[in-house]
Amino acid sequence: MMKPCKTSFQSPFAAHIEAFITQKRALGYRYGAEEHQLRRFDVFCVEQKITEPTLTKELTEQWIEKRAGEAAKSQHLRCSAIRQFALFLSSCGLAAYVLPVRENTVSQSYAPYIFSAEELEAIFHAADQMTPCTVSPFIHEVMPMILRLLYGCGLRSAEACHLKKCDVSLDDGVLTILNAKNEKDRLVPMSDSLADRCRTYSERMELLCPDTAYFFPNKYGGCVEPFTIYPWFRRFLFEAGISHRGRGKGPRVHDLRHTFAVHSLRKMAGDGMDLYCALPALSMYLGHENISATEKYLRMTAAVHPEILGQLQCVYGNMLPAADLEVAQ
Repeated sequence: MMKPCKTSFQSPFAAHIEAFITQKRALGYRYGAEEHQLRRFDVFCVEQKITEPTLTKELTEQWIEKRAGEAAKSQHLRCSAIRQFALFLSSCGLAAYVLPVRENTVSQSYAPYIFSAEELEAIFHAADQMTPCTVSPFIHEVMPMILRLLYGCGLRSAEACHLKKCDVSLDDGVLTILNAKNEKDRLVPMSDSLADRCRTYSERMELLCPDTAYFFPNKYGGCVEPFTIYPWFRRFLFEAGISHRGRGKGPRVHDLRHTFAVHSLRKMAGDGMDLYCALPALSMYLGHENISATEKYLRMTAAVHPEILGQLQCVYGNMLPAADLEVAQ
């Protein structure tokens, strides 16, 4: 059941904040931490004697100013909450300053590698050339399938590795991801072609390893682990002619998930989908705890596919400043 929004807001933004939180929860977000930040913003507006529901640049910058002793993560959450609220106000036809996306000082310095379609094809082809080996008798079946699932569904490595047979609905083409990061469960639909490949893979594995509960088993009956994937992935990169920048510098297996997100946004933009609706949908599909974790893909998409930059800027305004894009490239 959707958790109702408390009705104790007092500022001129009260009705809009309530409507915004209700919308987020209708989309499946818990929105607890963000609601707390918006409550604080509501009190802040009352204290500042704000009389009109106009989110100005001055008001926004006063609100996000770093407080004494405040952790960078807390400030980032305030920035993300007010940015999303501003986008909501704009979608309602109200004047609102949309805070530009800023680098999350909590995040790592690693720059994700976004694979091209040709590079993905080369990686999958290299995986398809694997032959059985005594050390890991099923790996030649597991690796081609698990890599396609990591990219085709944007899964985290652990999510794919720990899938059980009962989590993969071959009839419906839907994955059930349980106990994932941030304790979020979710349903992940597959494309028709990926679901067909899963069915073929499952039929072969039933002959090779019928007694395991796992969709990607090891020779002991358990599941393959993420650390098993990495050395094979390095080999596939080499065979595909893709340079590796050294350990910790990538490309990494996790970049398949990043690539899925960027390619999905590009397709949504190309199909003319409303990107204000697209980002929350992608966030839910990826299993992110809040939408701020998904916002980084806007800049990645604009940097890798500049042809859709105009559409992104039309929807998100100055969230995509030129300086950020130059860094992202």
